Amino acid sequence: MNSAFILHHSYEMDGYDQTKLIGLYTSHAEAEQAIERLKDQPGFRDYLDAFSIEEYELNKDHWIEGFATITTLLVKDIEDNWKPVVGTVLKEGYYEIVERYENHLLG
Repeated sequence: MNSAFILHHSYEMDGYDQTKLIGLYTSHAEAEQAIERLKDQPGFRDYLDAFSIEEYELNKDHWIEGFATITTLLVKDIEDNWKPVVGTVLKEGYYEIVERYENHLLG
């Protein structure tokens, strides 16, 4: 066996991703059978098109780019007004601003 099949149930609600890892299967057919077992359950039955099956090669790195946690921060501008900026979350409660809105006012 050189690969495995991952079954997720993922949809968006109120602007937030709602994702569940359902299981890991030895074949696409096994993952499809899991959908059949779950499709009438509460929640799943309301989002039938939210199931997805992906094949992953074993013993291989699949996420190699690193990552950043993005958040919106409020900072005061030079006129003492709060303005939103986009930042990445760093260690120990620090942030790095990566995009500024109305940056001519931030100083």
